[in-house]
Amino acid sequence: MAVRLLILGIFLFLQGGSDMKAQTKKMDTEYRVKLADGIYLDISPYYQKIFKDAGLDEVEFTKKKFLPTLLAYRQALLDQDIDRVLGFYSKTQFIPNGMSDYKHAKVKFKNEKEFLKVWKQDIQTCLKTDNFEQEKFILSDMKVCSLFYSFKKFASDYEFLVAPEPITKTVFDRDMGYSVIVFDAKLNQFFKALPFVEEGKEFKIIHSYDAVHDIRRRYDPDYEPNGTP
Repeated sequence: MAVRLLILGIFLFLQGGSDMKAQTKKMDTEYRVKLADGIYLDISPYYQKIFKDAGLDEVEFTKKKFLPTLLAYRQALLDQDIDRVLGFYSKTQFIPNGMSDYKHAKVKFKNEKEFLKVWKQDIQTCLKTDNFEQEKFILSDMKVCSLFYSFKKFASDYEFLVAPEPITKTVFDRDMGYSVIVFDAKLNQFFKALPFVEEGKEFKIIHSYDAVHDIRRRYDPDYEPNGTP
């Protein structure tokens, strides 16, 4: 345990201000219910009222509607399967914005297929070099390598908190969806915001500044309103 903390401390120091920045405050642990091992649901009165008004049980609805997606996503991270993980990122609401980020960083590619190849190569390079700035996304939450790293090295430390988005209205640029907060359970500290939105019969992760900032505003005690995560 001591060795792990020492290594993690050195790592966070070297990566200060980057994707793996150190957190200083604890997340609120009230109003949570366990959906599965390492996965919890936000059952604050706000959400309970919305579901009650719609005649639904929040816990059972989420278990049926969204939990299978999150379990599959986590398993792909644990299996270190890059192709499977990237399949959870929306082709319409993530990939185009991701391509824009890469073009902004002067990375050359001709089309979506080439972008996905470059992105995968960046993840592979990152995992070999521990360079968590290898991916060129502006938002650190959109970077995948640090998730692979964390679930490879310290899988048992990381858990998910799920928050359903209001099912009676849209929030920013999202329709029905779930905000997923990845957090260090041992330290009870925020790690990543993953906005999922329903596409047909599936849920996919979207690339959205508004969505990420909204999740961090609500769940990240270290959130800086004028900063970029």
